[in-house]
Amino acid sequence: MLQLYAVFCFLQLLVWLTLVLLHSHWWIPVLRSQMNNGLTLRYPSRTPVSPMAQRSTMTLWSILQMMLQLVYREALDWEIQRWKKNTNHKDEAFLQVTTPD
Repeated sequence: MLQLYAVFCFLQLLVWLTLVLLHSHWWIPVLRSQMNNGLTLRYPSRTPVSPMAQRSTMTLWSILQMMLQLVYREALDWEIQRWKKNTNHKDEAFLQVTTPD
């Protein structure tokens, strides 16, 4: 269940990131330089990246980091609760078997 939620959040973030990048148009110089220069990912000097595009990229990166931290914390809490529940059942079964009548 938690894995499905994490995948859903990741896909939702990818869609949102794609829409923002398509709207800001800062990826066009990257693709153009990639096609002209092979696999180098550098911006051509004739089309500088706007500060707004840089800020939006950094904001998206920080949002992604916060979402990943939240999913990690939830998964960790879920694992701890599951471990506690399984450990208690095993201890009770062990005590029932080893306790003399």
